[in-house]
Amino acid sequence: MPEKDKSPLMIKNEWDSYTADKFQQLEDSYLTNTDIHFEFVTEIGFAEDAIQLAVKNFNVSIIVMGSSGEGKRDGLFGSTTLGIVRDSPCPVVVVPALATYKRLKHVAFAFDFKPINKANQLLTLIKLLVEQSSSLEIVSIDKQGEISEEQKHWIEPFLQSIDYNYYFIEDNEVVKRISTFLNKNPVDLLVVLKRNYTILKPLFSQSVINRIELKPNLPIMVIC
Repeated sequence: MPEKDKSPLMIKNEWDSYTADKFQQLEDSYLTNTDIHFEFVTEIGFAEDAIQLAVKNFNVSIIVMGSSGEGKRDGLFGSTTLGIVRDSPCPVVVVPALATYKRLKHVAFAFDFKPINKANQLLTLIKLLVEQSSSLEIVSIDKQGEISEEQKHWIEPFLQSIDYNYYFIEDNEVVKRISTFLNKNPVDLLVVLKRNYTILKPLFSQSVINRIELKPNLPIMVIC
């Protein structure tokens, strides 16, 4: 990587060369002979600011971030990733460094069974499920007990073309409830609503990972 203590112009030139090599590796490994339209952009500055600016300038509908955990304090995600998840106006998919590419057969959705006021909150998820022919496992994080028919009507209108199941695990701790489900069932992607992210954030702390033996390779989608 480029060294510090150099002029801004020298740093930019070195970063342009460094990132050009990385972009070429990415293109060769994943984008050659595909129908994906892509554009590589380099910005000098704070990562959060650059990403948020790109979201605005390119009218981005979803952010996909790789998370190496560098800069992390006690969990899977570093401070930049957590900041983007907190402030992003669009869905964010966080892919840990140990994750491997595969079709998303089983998607788990941690849901509080409260009203969904905007249909576009789930639109990205529904499109993904249809494209991947994925099943949706809806795991309750509501503390009031079994899922009622009244609660189900908040989500079922969105799932008419989806294969889905409901799960409620008896435990007072929401984090333990979700971690129990993840450890007992095959899950390729965990989805949470941004309004519930604060509740579930401890799930990805190092202490919880160690205690429940959660594999640090599970991608997470946070929906606005």
